[in-house]
Amino acid sequence: KWVNHTRQTDALGPAVGALEDLGVSLDDIAFAWSYTTGRITGDLVDIRLGLDGKGPFDFLKKDYPVGVTEAVITNRMTTAPNNYELPLETLVGVLALAGQVDAESQDSMEAGYAFGRSLVGGRFQGPNLLADRDDNGGNEVDEWWQIDSMAGTLNAEPQDLTFTCAIPKETADRKQPFPVASFGHGYGSSRVDGFLFGWAFVRLGFAVCTIDFPGHGPTLDADQRDDLVDLLAGLGLVEFLEHLEDARYVDTDNDGVRDSGSHQWTGDAFHTRDMVRQAVVDWMWMYGAFRACGEGTMDLDGEDVVSCDWDGDGVPDIGGPDNDYVLAGGSLGGINNAVAAPVMPEIS
Repeated sequence: KWVNHTRQTDALGPAVGALEDLGVSLDDIAFAWSYTTGRITGDLVDIRLGLDGKGPFDFLKKDYPVGVTEAVITNRMTTAPNNYELPLETLVGVLALAGQVDAESQDSMEAGYAFGRSLVGGRFQGPNLLADRDDNGGNEVDEWWQIDSMAGTLNAEPQDLTFTCAIPKETADRKQPFPVASFGHGYGSSRVDGFLFGWAFVRLGFAVCTIDFPGHGPTLDADQRDDLVDLLAGLGLVEFLEHLEDARYVDTDNDGVRDSGSHQWTGDAFHTRDMVRQAVVDWMWMYGAFRACGEGTMDLDGEDVVSCDWDGDGVPDIGGPDNDYVLAGGSLGGINNAVAAPVMPEIS
C-alpha cells in the first residue's frame, strides 16, 4: 500500500498480474510508477512532410517557404573576387593567427583548401518551434515545443538563420553546382568548427555548409575580440568576424556576454530534448533552401541574383534538387545528425 501515486493506480494495475510469474509479490515492491514517452521521431517525420506540403503540418510549406534569401558580406579585401567571397587560403591564415589551429593542423587545412575557391555566407528562413511565449519574445531558454500531430497544430515563429559555406574549385570532373556536406559543431562551440574539418570534404568536391545550433555561437571575451578586430581590420576582414557573430547564443547569466551552449543540456528535460529537435528542423530547412538553389533569387548587394550564385556567373554554386547531400559532425553535432539523418530523406 502507498508504493505509488494514487493517480497512477489504474495504470499500474496490469503489472500486478505479472508479478506472480516473476516470483514477486506486492509486499516486495517498495516503489512503483508509470510513465509515458514523447513522440520524438514521429513529430520530426511529420514536420519534414510539412516542408513538402504533406501530412498534418502541410501548412509549413506555405508559411515557411524554402530558399536562400540573402548573400552576406564576408570581407572588404582588395584582393578578393568580391565582398561576398573570401578566398579560402586567406581563411586558413586568419584561423592560424587567431590561435584556432596549430602548425600541424594548418598544414592539413592548407593542403585541403588548396582544392577550394572561397568562403561565402547567406541566410534562409525557417520555423522556430522554441520561440518565446512568455517573456515578450526575449527569452527562449525555458521553452519547449507545443506540437500536436493529431490536431495538426504547432507553435512556431519565423527565424532568419545564417550559414557559412566553403566552395570547392571547379575541375574537369567537378563542376558547380557542387554537392553539399554539413558539419555539425560540438557542444559550446559554433559553426567555426566546420572550417576546421571542412577541408577534407572540399578536396572531395563537396561544398561544406555550417550553421550554429540553437543557443550557440563563437565565444570571445572582450580583450580577445578587441585584439582580433585589430588584426582583422588591416586585412579587410572585420566583416568576416561580424558574419560569424551573427549567431544564436544568448546571455543567460546576465553578465553582458553571450554564452554558447548554456541552455543546451539542462535540468529541463523537455527543453533539452527540443534543443536537439530544433537543430534537426533547422537542418531540414537549410537543406530545403539548398535543394531550391537556382530556382529563385537571393539579394546580393541590393540586386536579385540567381539563388546560391555568389560568383555571379548565372549558375548556382551549390545544391539543386538532384544533388547529393550528406551530414557529419562531432560531439553535439554527432548526436544531432544521428537524429536528423533517419528523418531527412534527402540525406544520402
